[in-house]
Amino acid sequence: MTALHLAVNLTAKTKMGKSIRGLQESQSIMESLITERTEYNLKEFLEAVKIPHKTWRRWVTGETVAKLTITQTKALCRVLKMSIDEIPDDFSEKYIGK
Repeated sequence: MTALHLAVNLTAKTKMGKSIRGLQESQSIMESLITERTEYNLKEFLEAVKIPHKTWRRWVTGETVAKLTITQTKALCRVLKMSIDEIPDDFSEKYIGK
């Protein structure tokens, strides 16, 4: 199942003890994956992958394109338990539904 399918198929359910209410319109595919695949909140996730919050917001709003370092990419894959091929090419909110 691809990252996009995971995000689109989210429904009200409980996973890993967390309540997931489905996609919110303003939620990016990456924020959906964080909720679905980890027990981290956004702040904890960003600390784990060493991405500044301002940078993250620019990525998910589509203001800029995500340009991760190799270290950040490895951490992202490790934390999300995904291969590099499964990580979405676009982190922005506009990516959902495409």
